[in-house]
Amino acid sequence: MDAARANQEKNSAALNSVAAAVFLTSLKIGVGLWSGSIGILAEAAHSGLDFIAALVTYVAVRAAGKPPDAEHLYGHGKIENLSAMVETFLLLATCSWIGGGRDKSGFWTFLLVFDANIVV
Repeated sequence: MDAARANQEKNSAALNSVAAAVFLTSLKIGVGLWSGSIGILAEAAHSGLDFIAALVTYVAVRAAGKPPDAEHLYGHGKIENLSAMVETFLLLATCSWIGGGRDKSGFWTFLLVFDANIVV
């Protein structure tokens, strides 16, 4: 498979992920508001976070597909690693928020998940 075809498939997959996240988030918000269910609205918030992560991935995949230029002699592929770090921080912030809401150990939850992500 050539590089252009691979980039096209990555862009398509990332765009489909964004579209699915928009659809699911919208559906959950609508059903949550219609039914008054806090649980479904919480799921809508979770899907909203998934949407943000999918959007970050889409932007990164498009940027990573750019050819090398004078400033980036080896291309732009490392931006995908940067987007993974952004998504990790989104998850860490969520863990900290959830852990902090249950008891006051949100900071320790954050550190545990952060350390686990570094090890992996």
